[in-house]
Amino acid sequence: MQTPSYINQQEFARLWQNAQRQGWHLSPRYNNVNVQMVLPPENHPAALNSWAAIYSNVNYGNQVLRVPHWFYSELAQLCMSIIMLSYGAKLVRDNHITGPDLLAFIIYQLTLGGILSDISQIYTSLMTAAGASQSVFDYLDRKPMQKPSGITQPQELQGDIEFDNVSLLYPARPNEIAIENLSFKIKSGQTCAFVGPSGSGKSTCINLLERFYDPTHGKILIDGREIHEYDHKYLHRKVAMVGQEPILFNRTIEENITYAINNNDETTMIQAAEQVNAHGFISELINGYNTKCGQRGGHLSGGQKQRVSIARAIIRKPTILLLDEATSALDPVNERLIQDALYYKKENSESRTVLISAHRLSTIERCDKIFVIHKGHLIEQGTHDELMIIENGIYRELIRRQRMNIDDD
Repeated sequence: MQTPSYINQQEFARLWQNAQRQGWHLSPRYNNVNVQMVLPPENHPAALNSWAAIYSNVNYGNQVLRVPHWFYSELAQLCMSIIMLSYGAKLVRDNHITGPDLLAFIIYQLTLGGILSDISQIYTSLMTAAGASQSVFDYLDRKPMQKPSGITQPQELQGDIEFDNVSLLYPARPNEIAIENLSFKIKSGQTCAFVGPSGSGKSTCINLLERFYDPTHGKILIDGREIHEYDHKYLHRKVAMVGQEPILFNRTIEENITYAINNNDETTMIQAAEQVNAHGFISELINGYNTKCGQRGGHLSGGQKQRVSIARAIIRKPTILLLDEATSALDPVNERLIQDALYYKKENSESRTVLISAHRLSTIERCDKIFVIHKGHLIEQGTHDELMIIENGIYRELIRRQRMNIDDD
């Protein structure tokens, strides 16, 4: 039989879980406080009031659930004391026990009652913790949808890439095709680019090469082997990625750049910084490479963060470098210097396969091959000159529009 106390604790655990779920929706509002500052505040008070109401309901529910628990506990204790004293008085009157014996029993009973009360409080805390920790266990019980990683770790990775009839449906959007039947080949050492309108599938191709997702259909091969055959850690040592919104740790610039390597060699670090034209601005800082980047790199500008993150990627000498709008915050001069150092002037850099996702098409005109993706399909491919002679081509139209915008500016 379930006691009222047990039922109350179960109900409180349920309320606590609900409050946690609602709190997850509230947290992003304060993690993105800069967005809240620049957007119209009309809906902000209403949203806060809704979360305040939820918090108030949980508190109220907690108090309501405590009342019957307290009532039953006090009533049971009072009844026990009355019965004990009545029966003890009868035993003393009938000369079965003495008065001191009854007094000793009462003292023992009070001591035992205190211990049982402590046990009850511990039980209450355990039930509360069980409700709060349920989400943790749900997270730990999740099963990955990806195929298990293999064990292949070749001594050298050449960097040949092939997409063989690759399609992807995102789990959160199963009715919307991200990319469909993509097939292309990239030779080792080539610099290639994905271009197309926003939402066409450029970043999806980059994410697939990092195994953030596995394709729904088709195969992705690196050096002739399917990507899931490679050891997970080995793959991420050989394939480096830099996104448009780089994440820097609240550590020094040196610690951020050397994050992925074991040997913090100063010469290697400076060489990586020089390759991305970052050594100059870092040296001008008061603390140089010992300057703290701040939370999410907040002490640095957007362009500085991107250069530090690119240095962090290339310092481990990856065979394949993925750049997803990685230089979007840089001015044209710095952007061109970095491009020349990383992939266009190959005599000055290590041979590596580079894939670029870009909206600013002037940055990819010198690529060995350009893939034009539209609504998840590969529409055109070739060099800049080859694509520009295609009548009514998507790439040619994108170039025309961007040049018109530049002329208007």
